[in-house]
Amino acid sequence: MVRTSFRYRGFSLVELLVAMAILAMTIMIATMGYSYFVQRWQKDANAFDAHVDTLQALKRVQMAVTGLYPYIVRDQEQNATLYFEGSEDSFIGVSKSPFSGRQGLAVVRLSIVQSSDLSYSLQYEEAVLKNDLLLTLEQRHAFTFQQTLLSGASDMVFEYYGYENLGQKTASAARQWWTSFNGSNRNVMPSAIRLQYVKEGQQQAVVFSVSQLNSRALGWFSNDF
Repeated sequence: MVRTSFRYRGFSLVELLVAMAILAMTIMIATMGYSYFVQRWQKDANAFDAHVDTLQALKRVQMAVTGLYPYIVRDQEQNATLYFEGSEDSFIGVSKSPFSGRQGLAVVRLSIVQSSDLSYSLQYEEAVLKNDLLLTLEQRHAFTFQQTLLSGASDMVFEYYGYENLGQKTASAARQWWTSFNGSNRNVMPSAIRLQYVKEGQQQAVVFSVSQLNSRALGWFSNDF
């Protein structure tokens, strides 16, 4: 009977080093891929969060604008006029749907504010007309509620779409976009307000409708208000 002897042979040092090098390269590639995936996921998550924040801010702006009420007050000559004034960087008026959720009307102001890093944000201010009636254009307000919206924009501006004055509206003349809109001078509310802003290199424009008042209302209030 012939016996066959088996000789067990282990790994050589060179083979072990090669295997360790391959394993190290595999771990390094896997780590780099995972790190890239995490960074990409974090970037997408941040972009999604920023997009959601922007949509929520625009929804609140829409609430403020569509809630604007054609509120009638007295000017310095005691004539009935509309309480609304808008410029490229702010507008103020009376809203029936304030952010704070309080019942009743409120004086609201949306202002474009430049930060120390030269970026722009949208600031909302509110003064609820609960105890103090708004009777004149010159009346001062104590804004008790504030909130910052749409921060981090590189540019931001308001524009107003409407008639030049009440006479033009009565005559059904053509409306146009304006960089400022004074309800006291025009005796008419803007039909819409457009907010244009640039964020992350992309220019956006959002248009919000404004509640309107019957053209004859100022005449009625001139006699009875």
